Amino acid sequence: MALRDEPIRRWSTDDVEPGQRLDYYAAALARMVDPMAIVRRVAGPFRIQIVSSSLEPIDTVLVQGQAHGVQRGSQELRRSDDGGHFRLIVNRASAWSLSHRGDRRVAAGEVVLLDTRFGHRSELTADFESLHVKLPTAWMRTWVPHPEALAGQSLSSASHWGAALSAFVSALSPEQVAKAALPATMLVDQLGALLALTASELNVPLPVATRPEVALGGRILDLIGQRCSEPGLVAADVAGDVHVSVRTLHRILAAQGTTFGEELISARTALARRMLASRPFDRLTISEVGFRSGFTDASHFARTIRQRTGSTPRQLRHTASAPD
Repeated sequence: MALRDEPIRRWSTDDVEPGQRLDYYAAALARMVDPMAIVRRVAGPFRIQIVSSSLEPIDTVLVQGQAHGVQRGSQELRRSDDGGHFRLIVNRASAWSLSHRGDRRVAAGEVVLLDTRFGHRSELTADFESLHVKLPTAWMRTWVPHPEALAGQSLSSASHWGAALSAFVSALSPEQVAKAALPATMLVDQLGALLALTASELNVPLPVATRPEVALGGRILDLIGQRCSEPGLVAADVAGDVHVSVRTLHRILAAQGTTFGEELISARTALARRMLASRPFDRLTISEVGFRSGFTDASHFARTIRQRTGSTPRQLRHTASAPD
């Protein structure tokens, strides 16, 4: 899976005369996001910038500009020809108001999910930087059987996994996606796993794992523990070992309330702690312990150990080596 032929597409109201900008903007929204009507705008020159990129099967669209309101009503719904999809939205710059299956004020950085089969109205009351992630319904249902139950909710404040989802979505700007060091498949699957975990915390049913899949989940966790010291280990490596697709691996882990990334970091942390507590490893430097545990960056290793144990690697070694 890779970015499509045009990794980044750019659009601006600066390309047309001021009197044409609203119609130009509405046409761009219809083409790149969804058909919507502009129902309010600020006085003076109106400027909007749009940048988009695509990872099969999702699209990311960053819209930046001045305060205004948009509405997706019955006329705009009739103009949509894809049968509906889901759309995650996070405004990274300012708070805003949303009417979609209820009314709510959404704080800057909070992520919400829209079901585009239904109308909505958004009021952007300050300069904004809204990131839209378009999710095909078929793809969404492979991770969350009833995604419509999440529509209109602020996922960030409602669950711990929702906060992680918000941070991840906020980082999916087209520029970041285009230059990401990770494969596109990994970004897409990580998004799906976080959505599944958020839905689980909000009591939206997860895909039901079969008995063989439950057993396979244990095997996957064992393999992550066995191979966690490999610095370049990715989900595809473990999926290949158990002869399933990467998406199936992520779905099985999500059904158990976890992700591949979480289990990998946990396994590496546990391995590092065992090495720091073992006298035969006293001759290794702290950095070498981190590398042998699968961490390629010394600062990331130290930061992870501190976050997960409350102590630095050196403190853990000192505690382990202290006389009884």
